[in-house]
Amino acid sequence: DPGQPPAGMTPAQAQTYANQQLPRHRWQVHPDIDGCTAADLLTVTGAEPVEVNRQLGDIQLTVTGTGFTPGASVVVAAPEMAVKGVTMQGSTRLVCTVQVSTTTALGARDLTVMNPDGASATRRHTLTVVDLPIIR
Repeated sequence: DPGQPPAGMTPAQAQTYANQQLPRHRWQVHPDIDGCTAADLLTVTGAEPVEVNRQLGDIQLTVTGTGFTPGASVVVAAPEMAVKGVTMQGSTRLVCTVQVSTTTALGARDLTVMNPDGASATRRHTLTVVDLPIIR
């Protein structure tokens, strides 16, 4: 349908699409020539582990979803839970280290992934901080 860009396009793709929709271009789209294809929609579908024992310290967290791009960042909705060392393992998987200490507040946390183009996706209550004794 002329003038209606496909959902999920990046701003650059949307601009290319808009230029192609001008009457002088006869409303033609050439995705195989100019790369005007819709980007994967950014989503966060889960994380592993889903529970974090604050007695054990920092954790390695694997975030799953769609539409992750190089340079994506991860944010846990808790100021005391800094995220560092985000590694992209494809457009559907990020691995990072999350700072956890014995003083980290208990409860569920939202998790947000942000791509460098400004797109972001949040999954509510993705990660839960618990306080379980360590049995040795």
